[in-house]
Amino acid sequence: MAAKLKPGWLYFLGEEDYTTGIRSPYVKIGKTDYDKPVSERIREHETGNPRRVLEVAPSIRTEFIDPLETHMHHRFSLDRVHGEWFNFTPTKLRAAVEEAKRVNAEMSALVGKAKRTNTFAKKVSNGSMKKATAAAKKMHTAYVIAAKHHSLLELEKQAVTLELRRLTGTSGGIDEISDQIMPSPSVSLDTKLLEAKRESMYRIFLVQKMSISGRFSLIGKPTLAKTYPKEYAKVKEKTAKLPLVTVVNGPMKPRSSSAKKWHTEWLRLHSEMAALSWEINRREIEIKSLCGDAEGIEGVCTWKRENKTTHTFNGTAFKMAHPRIWSSFTKISKPSVRFKVNPMRPY
Repeated sequence: MAAKLKPGWLYFLGEEDYTTGIRSPYVKIGKTDYDKPVSERIREHETGNPRRVLEVAPSIRTEFIDPLETHMHHRFSLDRVHGEWFNFTPTKLRAAVEEAKRVNAEMSALVGKAKRTNTFAKKVSNGSMKKATAAAKKMHTAYVIAAKHHSLLELEKQAVTLELRRLTGTSGGIDEISDQIMPSPSVSLDTKLLEAKRESMYRIFLVQKMSISGRFSLIGKPTLAKTYPKEYAKVKEKTAKLPLVTVVNGPMKPRSSSAKKWHTEWLRLHSEMAALSWEINRREIEIKSLCGDAEGIEGVCTWKRENKTTHTFNGTAFKMAHPRIWSSFTKISKPSVRFKVNPMRPY
């Protein structure tokens, strides 16, 4: 994870009827970036809105506005109705505000380490390996524990997704629960064929880029197959038994009690995984900060960074310069089904 430092305000907005004073149960969890005041965002929401928009809880200043907003949206998936709007009772709203404060407090404690991590991410590592301190070992243990739990939930989520795919069948989805489409084949340039047939022309449009390339790897990081072999095998077996969808047809299916049950379970797992994702990201920043300019920490991680030269083909410029040749070197993608579970519950 990159230490995505960007300041902003996390806000909780509600709506109130001008004539009756009755407040809606829906709460918008959103953000303003940098120093844009929440009051300005309220004015934007009130444009064309017959209801009064107001803050239903104090806004929270944070240095990690994007990760914090994303965390809140995923963490409260079961209460998410549409977009950034959530159906909250007063008790649920208080719980959401407390969760945002808790996570932001942890984020605030990380600001210095995040800045340090971002600085070292732009530098070539020095080739040395640091000895593991007690602090590094503690963070490594916390990372592994969270990652193991996250892996188990991921397998459970995959199994639930398969159940929803089974219920969806060959239809376009289940009303407000799943969507299944088969996009039209896309046309793109076959760069490998162009290079093989017109190498000199291909090389003219290569763009060279210099950058620092680095890969962070945690030692002992759990994998789905190795950490939970039985659960992994069950998911693979269930996947193999699922009928292959080659054509999507028919209208959206209505929500059945079974579909709603599986969707609720999917959202629950999605919510729990959000909490663990933040814990994993938090520990990674801490470990990278301890790693510094070294190439890793013994028994904890490796983080080798080096100068790298890459060459990318500028297909847009090539198409503009040689449209006819571009057309003769195109390829058509194979049709494939895309299945998506709705990460909110608007029913």
